[in-house]
Amino acid sequence: MAPFGAAAEEVLMAAPPSFEELLAPIDDGSFRDDHLGRHALRLPARRLSAFEDLDVRAFIAASSHVDVIRSGIASAKGDAALPDGCSIRIRRLQVLDGTVEKFARGLAAALREEVNVNAYLSPDAETPGLAAHTDPYDLFVVQLRGSKHWELLGDPDGRLEDTALVTQGAVTTGTRGELDLGPGEVLYLPRGLRHRARNLGPGPSLHLTVSILVKTTRSGIAWLATELERRLAPHRPLPLGASHDDYDAALAELEAAAMAILGDPERVAAFLAHRDVVEYEGIARPPDDEGAERPRR
Repeated sequence: MAPFGAAAEEVLMAAPPSFEELLAPIDDGSFRDDHLGRHALRLPARRLSAFEDLDVRAFIAASSHVDVIRSGIASAKGDAALPDGCSIRIRRLQVLDGTVEKFARGLAAALREEVNVNAYLSPDAETPGLAAHTDPYDLFVVQLRGSKHWELLGDPDGRLEDTALVTQGAVTTGTRGELDLGPGEVLYLPRGLRHRARNLGPGPSLHLTVSILVKTTRSGIAWLATELERRLAPHRPLPLGASHDDYDAALAELEAAAMAILGDPERVAAFLAHRDVVEYEGIARPPDDEGAERPRR
């Protein structure tokens, strides 16, 4: 791979990159029409000035955000000391760092979807990362320091294109093959694309993953359940020895409340328009620690 700045396009940035700057030299329309949800896309290096001072080691003490990766599996660090010979994942980095929060909120506004940012730190080439896996969301990998070797293993469910990696000009596309990602380079991975990565060494590797948390049927069900709880008394018991008529009455009340919610265009529009930066837990929801004091660098 050519060294940073030699054969790659540089985009100088003092502020966190916008979505358009993250995609350069691809424009937003071309990305959505030609790449989104179809195949991986590697984009050339740019100087990410806003993240040059980012030191994720300062956040390792925030144990509720830190996972330890050993033997390809991530597990919560808890209050134990960080063991040697492991990679770490810092979840919800936007909650811990002001620059990352600004970056994430800008992407959420541009995409009109919810966004989460994790950081992955691997000390050296001998430190294993996550085992081969798929993710249930689209994501961008932003390599900040060091280099990583990525293996793209196709879509086991067959929903994506099945194409070998091809480089044309400054970009690489495809769903099968191997590539290296260096400082400032960006890799888009569509949901369902199986992959794994390892640090090329000899020094540490640090990259961010930006997960795009699109709304799903499950998130819609969760939203409707929350709205129903606001209208009804969810823990109100049925009469002792409830009859079929009692059940029918309770179901009729539930149906009427659900239809009233779904028939309210303002409520539905608010759900569809909602976006924030959160941790992915299978459903889209606001952060549970909104307003909590956040350490800043």
